[in-house]
Amino acid sequence: MGKNNSAELWIGFLGSLNEVQARQLAGIKALEFGWGGI
Repeated sequence: MGKNNSAELWIGFLGSLNEVQARQLAGIKALEFGWGGI
């Protein structure tokens, strides 16, 4: 549940940025968490 809530918060946060910023941040976080990209 914790990860799901965190993901929802990140999605909401990224949604408040423009698309380019959101993609850049998503890529950085994906590398940090080992998601391998979004």
